[in-house]
Amino acid sequence: MRVFLALLLLCCAGSIMAADIPVRDFFEHRQFSAMKISPDGKHVAFTYQEETEVKLGVMRLRDQSVISSFGFGNNMHVLNFHWANDDRVLMEVAEITGNLVNMQGISTDLYAANIDGSRRTLIFAKRNDGILYSIMHMLPQQKDRILIARYNLRDKTGWRAFTLDINRGRERYLDDQPAGIVVGLIADNSGNVRVGIEAIEGKSFDDNRTVIHYKKDNSWQKLDVPTKRKNPSISPLGFSADNSKAYFSSNHDIAEGEGDVAGVFEYDFATSELTLLARHSFSDVGSVIRGSDGEVLAVNFATSNSDLELINAEHPETTLFAGLQNAFPDQVLSFTSFDREGNTVLFNVKNDRNPGDFYLFDVKKGQARYLASALGKIKPAQMQPMREISFTARDGKIIRGLLTMPAGKTEGVPLIVNVHGGPFGVYDSWGFNNEAQFFASRGYATLQMDIRMGKD
Repeated sequence: MRVFLALLLLCCAGSIMAADIPVRDFFEHRQFSAMKISPDGKHVAFTYQEETEVKLGVMRLRDQSVISSFGFGNNMHVLNFHWANDDRVLMEVAEITGNLVNMQGISTDLYAANIDGSRRTLIFAKRNDGILYSIMHMLPQQKDRILIARYNLRDKTGWRAFTLDINRGRERYLDDQPAGIVVGLIADNSGNVRVGIEAIEGKSFDDNRTVIHYKKDNSWQKLDVPTKRKNPSISPLGFSADNSKAYFSSNHDIAEGEGDVAGVFEYDFATSELTLLARHSFSDVGSVIRGSDGEVLAVNFATSNSDLELINAEHPETTLFAGLQNAFPDQVLSFTSFDREGNTVLFNVKNDRNPGDFYLFDVKKGQARYLASALGKIKPAQMQPMREISFTARDGKIIRGLLTMPAGKTEGVPLIVNVHGGPFGVYDSWGFNNEAQFFASRGYATLQMDIRMGKD
């Protein structure tokens, strides 16, 4: 909707000449949205859009031929996918009818299929009776089963752990789970359920409590997190490679009225010590960089332009990450997946002018190989930088935003204020924005403001 309003402005602005870049190039469907390598390193699976569908394709790396493709009908999107083993992929599928759909909270069907296109099976169907699932671990030691968390509204116990047969869809309940109404379950890098987050509802929102249950020495214990807030946020991030430490983001240590930016914390199971590792000045954690062994290597922050904090600087794959990052300056680099042995890593680079490129890196040879681009017709050198800006409002509140200017201009151009929506997607983040780049190519500046939220 925002695009069409701005297009109306463009039609009325006859004094601004269109650039040579066709309009279609900015708004074509992504040819490669996400990409992951198979455990044996022989194939990659990738998502791409075709008309109203987002499909999954499987490519053989030896000759880069696409050997299969999976579509599910009009408006059906493969929102996420996983390699269950060398020969079978999992696809989380939902109907998406507009950009106001909450992509993260939507219920999905879970399909499994062989990479040659055979034996496509619905192994968990989304339902209207309050039964949901979430994938927790691929369980590589069990070829035909994965670990899931399952929610049944009628059970009144929150999320519970099950294994799921990826061929027949049969569930198997796991004993020995945390007590209480569990709003989140986390498995360690070995696929063992180690952490449960319990929500305790109070008489009012401010009286709600969050309790962390963790498994130590084969028994469930409660982690007493001293908090300065009535209702802190706690989000798990992962484990160390040896499963001796857990990482999570939280704002429990900040008093009400003093801000609410979540920091990155480490909990040591051996010493029971809780340590703050990192905190951005204004941004929560956006994404986590993990190694082939599951180790949390680094975190990126949500709204900033590639601010990164190393969590484990001594890990060899942190060195690999840093080396690749140096090879792609001014790009945001992320590992999407590793092969089973950690000898090949598939990584993505992108920034405000680059919609995204995918590469394979051979760790033993130290060589990178280009695979594909998200939008092949976009030439980053023709795009314009997105600049972070801020100003102080009359009440002292710092308001932050993102500004994209036409080429060679610093002032004196028409401005489009492109306001983000809600209640989902309640902030704009630095990166490639096809609307802003299109407007810049036609002589318009675009301002994206992150509006004030709450009392902090």
